[in-house]
Amino acid sequence: MLASNAHDCYHALGKKIGKPSNFKTWLEAMPKSFQERAQYIQDFAKHGFKDLDEDAPFDLRIAEGLMVESVSCHEQVYGKRSPLMGLYMARVLLEHPTWSLPNVRPQILEGASIYNLGSGSRKQFFDEYSPRMDELFARGFHSESP
Repeated sequence: MLASNAHDCYHALGKKIGKPSNFKTWLEAMPKSFQERAQYIQDFAKHGFKDLDEDAPFDLRIAEGLMVESVSCHEQVYGKRSPLMGLYMARVLLEHPTWSLPNVRPQILEGASIYNLGSGSRKQFFDEYSPRMDELFARGFHSESP
């Protein structure tokens, strides 16, 4: 629900300046059953008391996709991402390397295999790399979209 609401806000801000979210286009390219699950889980989150005894078929990729697209929208609207957003994108692309652009995929896979990045929990990753990401941004590093 939070991912969906954040995405909706970023989509509205981006649309106002001619840079809407690509999530809807991506979702429309998915199989019909995936689209229906995505819609159901959003409806369930908004109106959970209505189907409280139902089993919500939630696919985590939908929430992760909304979060990734929210970071992208943030960059389009504000010109760069925050250190926390950079850290999130690093971790999600380690977990889903096929979501990255083909030109950066080899570096992601190399980092994962050589440096053992992403081998621990998300909390361990955050604890270890958050100070490094803050330092990079403090030195003027402005991340580009992956």
